[in-house]
Amino acid sequence: MNRIIHDNDAERVEAFLRMADQEFTPPLSQRVDLLEYSVKLAACAENFFAVCDAVDKAHAAVYANDMNTELAFLSSICILPAFRSEKISKPLLDACCRLASERGLRRISLEVDRGNQRAIAFYTRNSFKDCGDAGASGILMTRQL
Repeated sequence: MNRIIHDNDAERVEAFLRMADQEFTPPLSQRVDLLEYSVKLAACAENFFAVCDAVDKAHAAVYANDMNTELAFLSSICILPAFRSEKISKPLLDACCRLASERGLRRISLEVDRGNQRAIAFYTRNSFKDCGDAGASGILMTRQL
């Protein structure tokens, strides 16, 4: 059975992102330095892992610290391909939303690549609304908490 673990260890975040790099659209390493990004996520975001038998199957990161706008930002959710049939995305998203709500935030937003139809469909099913363009190839999506 999968467990959702809250862990902000930079090495763990980096190890997962290196394993999952090519699963992002476009690959994460084409957009950021993975080591620097992992350190940033560990220091500034909240990181959740879906774990079973000591295997990290999925990761989510959320910035839940902007009390001025009361807006959280979901940096990413990534499920390794071998585990996509296990429906891990929803519990990870729920953990991120719950943490943000507990901190008094009222909304959560994210950016998703326009070509990532699987992710767009998932977020739409989970009450996110398309709020327009986010850069050249992205869409901004937001939902109430």
